[in-house]
Amino acid sequence: MKTKLLGMLIVLFFAGYATAQYAYFPFDSNVLDQNENIQTVASPEGISFIEDEERGDVAYFDGVDGYIEILSNPYNFDAVTFNIWFNWTTEVDFQWWVRLFDFGEHVDNAPEDPRNVLFCTFFAFDDLMQLNLHHGLSMEPGTDSVLTSLEPIERNKWYMFTFVHEATGARLYLDGVLQSEVELDDLPPSAMSDFPDMWLGRANWPDPLFTGMMDEFTIWDKALDDEEIMALFEEEDDPTAVRHLDERNALIYTFANNLRIELPTFSEASVEVFGINGQLVFRKDNIGHITDVPHLETGMYVVRVMNNNQMTTEKVFIRNNR
Repeated sequence: MKTKLLGMLIVLFFAGYATAQYAYFPFDSNVLDQNENIQTVASPEGISFIEDEERGDVAYFDGVDGYIEILSNPYNFDAVTFNIWFNWTTEVDFQWWVRLFDFGEHVDNAPEDPRNVLFCTFFAFDDLMQLNLHHGLSMEPGTDSVLTSLEPIERNKWYMFTFVHEATGARLYLDGVLQSEVELDDLPPSAMSDFPDMWLGRANWPDPLFTGMMDEFTIWDKALDDEEIMALFEEEDDPTAVRHLDERNALIYTFANNLRIELPTFSEASVEVFGINGQLVFRKDNIGHITDVPHLETGMYVVRVMNNNQMTTEKVFIRNNR
């Protein structure tokens, strides 16, 4: 929930759990990366943006035409963490191989040898979530590294999904809790980064499309640990963390160790960020509804936002663990 995310300020400020995001997709009204590092495009039909009672503005996938295509590589790192909220709402019984995401090569282009494949799917008979990570020259049985959830995935329920991949292993989490992990033999994400076809909500095979909602897709260019992942879940899932913009000109806070500025409406505004010695380190006009300022060094900053001829000034401490 966008409002719930504001509560990240307290825990992340004092505990220093999070690190700078590489890419962040709020899925409020479009499929754009707020950090402008990853390019994506929604399918011509089947994707819409709706207001969910629990999480606010989210992306809805109709299960017929809707998917999101990732056009630039999010996997060319020594370690990576994916985090996304999803709600699987399909009413179809025994629906096979529905994808949360699928990175690989489309079967039409490589019908016999899709060498590098990473996908997360739901199984029909037990509704477990399964993540397959494959690197090699064939798809023979037993060659995949497979991670599965501990319990079936319920329909019409929000989950926070987290996947961590580094050279020596991979881990799957739901709602901040470790579900499964595998050891890898020197297989960093960069060794699998030649994914020509990358999708959210769609497979590289002719499998059913995802029906439901997705929210808050985030990519880190490092492996988050157990404490960092649980902190993400606890703060988003805590109703006491809700703060409101109704009577505020702007909110200035930290989220995942980025500086974030949130406006009550989509009116344009400007922001200036000053170091503790008064030097200007960042300035931007027309910042829109939500703006992240990534990659600030650890330290105290003075942030000044001008919106509708009103000035908001706050001090913010950034703790960067990079």
